[in-house]
Amino acid sequence: LQSHPFQSIVLVTSELHVPRARLIFEHFFDPDRLTFVGTPNGVPPEQFETLRAHEHKRIRQLQDQGGVIVNGRLIFRRGQKQMQAKQVFSAYDHGANAPEGYKYCPTCGTACVRRERSGKERSVCPACGFVHYQNPYPGVVVLIEQKDRVLLGKRSAGSYHPGTWCLPGGFIEYDEDFLTAAHREVKEETGLLIEVRSILTVVSNYLTPALHTLVPVLLAHPSGGDLCPGDDIVSLNWFPLSGPLPEMAFAADRHIVERYGQTRLQGAPVDPGFAVLASAQDSDESS
Repeated sequence: LQSHPFQSIVLVTSELHVPRARLIFEHFFDPDRLTFVGTPNGVPPEQFETLRAHEHKRIRQLQDQGGVIVNGRLIFRRGQKQMQAKQVFSAYDHGANAPEGYKYCPTCGTACVRRERSGKERSVCPACGFVHYQNPYPGVVVLIEQKDRVLLGKRSAGSYHPGTWCLPGGFIEYDEDFLTAAHREVKEETGLLIEVRSILTVVSNYLTPALHTLVPVLLAHPSGGDLCPGDDIVSLNWFPLSGPLPEMAFAADRHIVERYGQTRLQGAPVDPGFAVLASAQDSDESS
């Protein structure tokens, strides 16, 4: 079920079994996506039309948004055609305008020359043999979800595409893992503590000739803190996952939000030791 693009799930079972069903399903799915319908003796699929009128109406309203389960059996799945995954985004023709690389050797200071190395022309030092292998910058962004809304930040003057909106995130420090970097960036830009739920995807961004990034995208829920913009974010706002979204700084961010809003795919699990900040975990345990 977690692999299907259900936006809503309705579980119909006997009133006696609702607490146990809630316990099980809320472990695997966002509680905001679940509706539990209890009946005196349960309702088999062939008697689906005998549900009480208001329950029947509620389920019918959700048909075009997801799936319905009756007595643990999937009886239909409807909705929009699922958006295709996309993981490579280009803001310019990166094949035609490759940057030249270092002009001077960072090791000895000698002027570099362009020579073929490993099948590609690169900046090479003729004195000490240094070769400049250009790599994308590693970053991380976080889709923070709460009550079918996503948190976006408005970018400050002097940043990339000022005045537009983006998911919280930033570059990974040399001594950081990507999960720790996500917690730090979210705290700096939003003031929030988060619980990371999963890895949604990984994207490559060709933004400018001097800026290429490789970015894991995480799904998280707020777990504490006070909402307050910081770093290169000047304001924060919650937007419905169903849209409309404001003008976005990055094509990747728009695709990520829109695809998650439509599919609610949960992604890959994360290391539980990094789902929350160690300092926040210690604080909870001491209190």
